[in-house]
Amino acid sequence: MTAGFYGYMLKNAGEKFGWDIINDLSVSIFRDFGYLKTKEYLQKQVPIHLDARGPVDVFMAALISTSNPEYKFESIQYDETKTIIRLFGTCRYYKIASKLGIESYLALPIGKPWFEAIIQELNINCSVKVEKRFQNKDGSCDYQFMFEM
Repeated sequence: MTAGFYGYMLKNAGEKFGWDIINDLSVSIFRDFGYLKTKEYLQKQVPIHLDARGPVDVFMAALISTSNPEYKFESIQYDETKTIIRLFGTCRYYKIASKLGIESYLALPIGKPWFEAIIQELNINCSVKVEKRFQNKDGSCDYQFMFEM
């Protein structure tokens, strides 16, 4: 449902206002959602490290609270100065964008702004780098995210 809303909202915005705006809109949506989820978990006192592990802590809390997670993850390194995870499975947001024929207007990975917002909201001096291993039109994907202080 959420992915469908995301995809159709972008498609309608592109048709009404021009295709050049939909990536900015997508980035804004994911960024705002990253801020929201981080604030929510901090208020609930979910344990979140204020270092390179923090973005992954928020991701894991979000994944656990999802009724039907389509991502799997592998922790490659998890410490305070450098954390690396591999995310793979299905990106439902890219999948709907592909079905609607708007994926070429979106920067990948779609979720990178979500992690950037988490870092900003936690107020940590951390960079995020992404290695795209693959992203298929059916939504199947494999990414490696590195968070470094």
